[in-house]
Amino acid sequence: MRYKIFLIDDDEDDRDLFEDAISELPFQTEIDTFANGLDLFEYLGAGHPIPHLIFMDFNMPVLNGADCLLRIRREKRLLDIPVIVYSTIIVDSIAKRLSESGANQYLQKPSSFQQLKSMLELCITNVLNINGKGQGNLEFVFREM
Repeated sequence: MRYKIFLIDDDEDDRDLFEDAISELPFQTEIDTFANGLDLFEYLGAGHPIPHLIFMDFNMPVLNGADCLLRIRREKRLLDIPVIVYSTIIVDSIAKRLSESGANQYLQKPSSFQQLKSMLELCITNVLNINGKGQGNLEFVFREM
């Protein structure tokens, strides 16, 4: 199966690293990237297909991760799409807010490419239940490995 993944991150370098890491994982993916949440909603408003999974940076201009998450959860066709929010640092009060708003996980951005690959493989396998592995095996807050 080919998994459609959306990445929302205002940092172009982070988007490039994410795409490179995903391309090295052992499953087929199609990635669409967006510089901010408004770009995502413009894309979806044009009738494009929805993803299997959304990764989103927490700290973004225009529409931050928390506000974007709330808007995603108000969209009927996106209601069941897993959303993983990540940030450079983990803040407990933000973790609580994201959990209550419907995020599936809150991750700390890894500091190396290899750690990024490992984290993405673990999270994607778990959240999408690839090969029957996953669904609830990870903590909501996932700190750097």
